[in-house]
Amino acid sequence: MSIFSAIIGQSRAESYLEQSRSGGIAPDNPADVESIRSAGVLGNQRLIGPEEAGQLEATAAQVEMITKYTVQAYKAYERIAKADAERDTAYFNAANVDAEAELTRVENRHQHIATLEAMRPRYAQAGQQVIEAKSKAELQIAHARGRIDGTLRRLPRL
Repeated sequence: MSIFSAIIGQSRAESYLEQSRSGGIAPDNPADVESIRSAGVLGNQRLIGPEEAGQLEATAAQVEMITKYTVQAYKAYERIAKADAERDTAYFNAANVDAEAELTRVENRHQHIATLEAMRPRYAQAGQQVIEAKSKAELQIAHARGRIDGTLRRLPRL
């Protein structure tokens, strides 16, 4: 077990090489490397009679037909595998764009909230200015009323 694997609690078998799903062919899961021999191993040189030659001819024709369809099927499988991979690529590209966009949206919201929070002292100051202006206005009104009252008291009564 490597130091990195030990740190994250994974064995070598649980490494990134084992990321393939459903038993897909990968370095830790190689494809079948055995060959199919339809007629067995040729072996030593020998004489072959007409009956065996006929059987081999029939087998050869049958194997050629099966091989033709097998190759056709493998080519179709290749097309399917490529289409699956292309679909996966498109999906993960879209998922990555969506994840990036979501991060941008989150960052935008947080920046907006941070900007608003940074305005709080200015709002408090503006509110204080309103309170001070109102208080000053009330003092001026009271002072003006006092002057008016004083002036009215000094006027002769009619």
